[in-house]
Amino acid sequence: MSILFGKTVKRKDTTLYPVKQLFTITILLVNFLFTMSQHTNIALNDYKKIGPVYFVNNVDKGQSVLSVMEWKEGTNKTVYHYFLQLNDLQTAAMIKRKEIAIIDDKPMEHEQLIGKMGNVFWVLTDSLVGYNETSLEINTTESNIAEKNSFMKNNFSRLHNSYLLDEAAQVMYINAENGERYKLYPSDLLMKPDDTNSDPAPDDFIYEYAADYKLYGQYNFKYALSCLDTSNQLLYILGSPGETRQVLDYMGVSIYPDRVETRQVTIIPYRPDGEKFDYAKNKPLTGEKKYIKGAFLQNKCYTTAWKGSNSERIILYNTNNSPKATICIALIDKSGKEKWSLQTGMATADFLDYLISPSSLLIWSGKKTCILSCVNLTDGKSSSYTYLQ
Repeated sequence: MSILFGKTVKRKDTTLYPVKQLFTITILLVNFLFTMSQHTNIALNDYKKIGPVYFVNNVDKGQSVLSVMEWKEGTNKTVYHYFLQLNDLQTAAMIKRKEIAIIDDKPMEHEQLIGKMGNVFWVLTDSLVGYNETSLEINTTESNIAEKNSFMKNNFSRLHNSYLLDEAAQVMYINAENGERYKLYPSDLLMKPDDTNSDPAPDDFIYEYAADYKLYGQYNFKYALSCLDTSNQLLYILGSPGETRQVLDYMGVSIYPDRVETRQVTIIPYRPDGEKFDYAKNKPLTGEKKYIKGAFLQNKCYTTAWKGSNSERIILYNTNNSPKATICIALIDKSGKEKWSLQTGMATADFLDYLISPSSLLIWSGKKTCILSCVNLTDGKSSSYTYLQ
């Protein structure tokens, strides 16, 4: 049966369909197509986390995490909405959200999300604006800065790369509209000329990692991993038998986490002066658990593995060797014994970002629709939040 201009058409079996029945079928068909179009529009709406993420100390002495959400609304044209958002550190539940920008056709550049300095998150839209980290309200503008630094009146650049935040030293480098360069400090918003000398920062902070993260808005997964760590004159090796043997034979040799190896934790004492230890008398201690493509999770933007207050370490590893393998998480104590493990169901390719606090591991994953997973480091239990409007 077919419908042509509202008329009844005879089928080959010569059965006639009354006009009323055809009208009903037509309405159902229209409703179906409308529903499908609605689902198509929903599919065009992307919700994802972009830019850097930060821990925030709440007024009630708890902690939350601050991030920026991009909502790409797509119908006849694309509109990008940007929100500052606070999520609970323990449950991942959203606490507060504030829309900070609406842009037609073209998304924000990652450099426009300058970052957090002190208790202010800085964003460059049509002007430089600072948002309070807990209220999410505007508390600093170009006028506030110019009041204390008169040379900046009508002198703020609109170029995205004119503002660079050094989070390790907590100073913002600013290229003014007139070409002069300055440093802005968070405590009093005073500026001074940039003498090209970097302010003091931790020695093991890796600016290459931080710059790559800033440029692309996603943390490079390989920067988050290491198979070697030291503490209290003990060397922790996460390697296969061959990798571990090579490290013991040639101190200073690295292990590349990207290689598909089944690894175990080995702990050995070492001498700070670099001399070889008598391993016949001090045999390495190797754990029982095996981790496919395992590696220690590092402090973000550093080259050292994260350690808890009792020298716990986090291990990320794969469920298996297949291309569809997903990431697992394990926590080991200072003796290398596993305290708990967790299957995340997250593919390595979906990894976006992470933060580690003394009590929680936060991981962001997913490309079009982002998921925040909060893992309790005490018991390995997790909760999640999906970035949606």
